[in-house]
Amino acid sequence: MKKIACLVLSFLLAFGAAGCAGEEEPVPRTEVSFRTGQPSQAVLMESLQERPIPFTDELSIHPIPYTKPGTELADEEAAAIAESILWDNWMYYDKVSVKNEIGYDPERVIEIEGYHYGKTKYYNSPEEEQEILSRLYVRDAAKRWGQGNHKVMALMREDGLYLRLEPGILPNYAPQIPLEVTPILKEEKRLVARAHMTNALCYRTFFHGNEDLVYEILEQDGYWVLKDIFGELPAPGQMYQPKEVYTYPKRTEKIQVQDDGFIHPIPYTKPGELLSEEEAVGMFRSLMADAKLLIEDYYLGKNAAVDPEVCRIEERKKWYKVKYFDTAAEFEGAFAVIFSRYSARRTAGQVVRYSRYREWDGELYFAPEPVPYGEFDYTGNCEPRVVSQEMHKLVIDENPELHSWRYTLVVEDGRWVIEDFNGVYTSKEEN
Repeated sequence: MKKIACLVLSFLLAFGAAGCAGEEEPVPRTEVSFRTGQPSQAVLMESLQERPIPFTDELSIHPIPYTKPGTELADEEAAAIAESILWDNWMYYDKVSVKNEIGYDPERVIEIEGYHYGKTKYYNSPEEEQEILSRLYVRDAAKRWGQGNHKVMALMREDGLYLRLEPGILPNYAPQIPLEVTPILKEEKRLVARAHMTNALCYRTFFHGNEDLVYEILEQDGYWVLKDIFGELPAPGQMYQPKEVYTYPKRTEKIQVQDDGFIHPIPYTKPGELLSEEEAVGMFRSLMADAKLLIEDYYLGKNAAVDPEVCRIEERKKWYKVKYFDTAAEFEGAFAVIFSRYSARRTAGQVVRYSRYREWDGELYFAPEPVPYGEFDYTGNCEPRVVSQEMHKLVIDENPELHSWRYTLVVEDGRWVIEDFNGVYTSKEEN
């Protein structure tokens, strides 16, 4: 009798979880987004900026005085402040910090141990540089990123600061610039903005794609400044939402995505802690195989199935109708049967905005791009191991005997899905 009661309880728990977990639909919210580089925004940005501070004869940062509380800023003003700071941020990081384009006196160049150093033209010490950067970053970040802290790159002499003239080298680097800025929080001395950035690196795909990043802007010494150079991935509540919020269908049948290719949703049938190791690993292998197909063929665009006979010219490019997804909602919905909604928005939702896909007149189109594509670094030749099991959650190491990626499977809309397509890198020691 006890055994029967336990089985009934397990069934009820599974049924309740399958019906309730992940049921909440995204809530529509009003957002005001601003495409960068628009003439009206440029005029507004200029009106907010103080006199530029040069790093070279051609490169400057543009401090923005704190003239009124963030709560009194219009969305246009908050967006202009964020856009200005982000442009200066990447100007400094790209040109000055990475490529080492510094203003120096060509008449005052010295050679030491085979390296050339130029006398800085616009500041005379690391402290002066940090003071300049404190008009762009909070003081800790200004100190951390100042050239003067790179001891191997700088020499302080009696006649001032000299910086090495050879450019720096940073692998897997590409400059990031904002394409769209959306204020998502305005407080008295704090602004939070989401920016759609170019060349945000997705580490598991080794691909520089467009990505939303969230930046925090604070008041410091009478100026608006950036908390740090690098933004953070948006929390689920900070994610971009289209005007029409997608409803993800609770599909469990296989879905065709290629002429000979399908993805296979996995329905939630019993609590995670009751799954055998073999069942959990089997689910993981199936989801990862489908993830690889979606990421490589569609997110990266290496083999998107299109109709070559249906083409339109837009934005000076040829766009072909996508064969197996009629709309952006269907496209993202397919990703959401293998990935969490959060990951589906970060993958399918991102590339439909300013990248390889567009929707016109209710039809989805794809434009092949002549750029190197990344690849999803998963071959299937691994020995997954279950790290932990909970009712609605499984943690699995892809290849625990080596440097590995750790994935979390969760329950959403009555299905097991991969929480984050990137996974989390772990070392053998951690495993």
